[in-house]
Amino acid sequence: MKLKDLKSALRQSLRAEERSVKERFAGLATAAERHAAERESTPPPIDPDAISLPEPAETYRSLIETLRARYLRVGFDPDRAHVVAAALEALNALPGVELRRHMRTVTGERKSRPPQD
Repeated sequence: MKLKDLKSALRQSLRAEERSVKERFAGLATAAERHAAERESTPPPIDPDAISLPEPAETYRSLIETLRARYLRVGFDPDRAHVVAAALEALNALPGVELRRHMRTVTGERKSRPPQD
């Protein structure tokens, strides 16, 4: 192979490698932008232990302990966060009519609003 042909082949190979590297970095930049957008649009998960319970809080605490005892009988030892998460998932699975009926039976007072006469 002539020296001129060898230099030409080497130059072509280097250009192809540069193009390949640029395409890879462009793909990484796009993936990084997409990942950043997903992180911004996804709300942080709610910590059930940080949720304050409305009055009467003792009623809810005793209900959570009752559910924990039932879970223990079936071989699962959940903490309060797991009990609250499981309850929320169960409520979410209810059809609309049953959910409405259930929500009407739940009592609780809100301190932020005076009772309506």
